[in-house]
Amino acid sequence: MILMVVSTGKFRHLPVVDNGEVIALLDIAKCLYDAIARMERAAEKGKAIAAAVEGVEKNWGTSVSGPNTFIEALRERMFRPSLSTIISENLKVVTVSPSETVLAVAKKMLEFRSSSAVVVVENKPRGILTSKDILMRVIAQSLSPDATFVEKVSFFL
Repeated sequence: MILMVVSTGKFRHLPVVDNGEVIALLDIAKCLYDAIARMERAAEKGKAIAAAVEGVEKNWGTSVSGPNTFIEALRERMFRPSLSTIISENLKVVTVSPSETVLAVAKKMLEFRSSSAVVVVENKPRGILTSKDILMRVIAQSLSPDATFVEKVSFFL
């Protein structure tokens, strides 16, 4: 679901909101890397899983829906990670207002070791500013980071 939203909207980052508060910022590259790593680990353990499924089929028989339910649950856990498996517990999200300067936001991003910040208006996510945005829309355009406001260069949702 998340990958569909990100790819169809040409987004590379997506804020995660819980009870109106931004709790994380998903990075599509990290999600893809994690998905590939998960599939590689699953492939390595494929023989053990196949043996386990075979054992389940022997115990339940092939006509009972039990093995199918088990296999579907196994697939869900292996290939469709939940947000809780993607988002780190100690993740700090950089939130900024549209009226902040790019320089101030870049300093916050550096402090939190983040490549992006969520632009928030009235505690609701309204946009995203990434390090690539700063590079391409500020530095490459010869704009002054301390005189350029986030609202002029960030991507608004």
